[in-house]
Amino acid sequence: MFLSERARQMLVLPDGPLPGTRTAVMALVPQHPDDVVSWDKRVDDGIAKGRYEREYRVMPKPGEVRWIRARAKVYKDAHGAALRMTGSLADITEAKLAEDALRASEQRYSLAMDAADEGHFDLNIDTGELFISERLNGVYGFAPGTRFANRREYLDTVRLYPEDAESITPRWLAP
Repeated sequence: MFLSERARQMLVLPDGPLPGTRTAVMALVPQHPDDVVSWDKRVDDGIAKGRYEREYRVMPKPGEVRWIRARAKVYKDAHGAALRMTGSLADITEAKLAEDALRASEQRYSLAMDAADEGHFDLNIDTGELFISERLNGVYGFAPGTRFANRREYLDTVRLYPEDAESITPRWLAP
């Protein structure tokens, strides 16, 4: 098994010669305990499919977690037997942290909107794409989960008193 210097760094492997098999090499990698269990099976599945992709965590030191994405292609002989697997590793820690931060922000926003007990909408004025919250669906008497493809569909569906329609539907919202 050949590993570049950068791959060795990402996998937190010791300097010097490495064992001869991937299983022995990977046993040296300080993987997160939740990720170790599936490693051998996933590699074997990847070899059978002809490609391998996995995201997992390594722990360079206590309290530090780095995310790694491994991708590889398996080369087979004319009979379908695996001969070689070549691939790359990428440190995707920053992307994972950004995903986590976005998810947390979305959860906080969702909690704030629920606490406010107010309906809300989001309209892309250029495309007409429209999002309506579940609470606003309730305010307008729409069934939970009701979605509208665009503002035209919404305006054709919502029931407004005729004398209120003009003042409630400003020019930028009109079709």
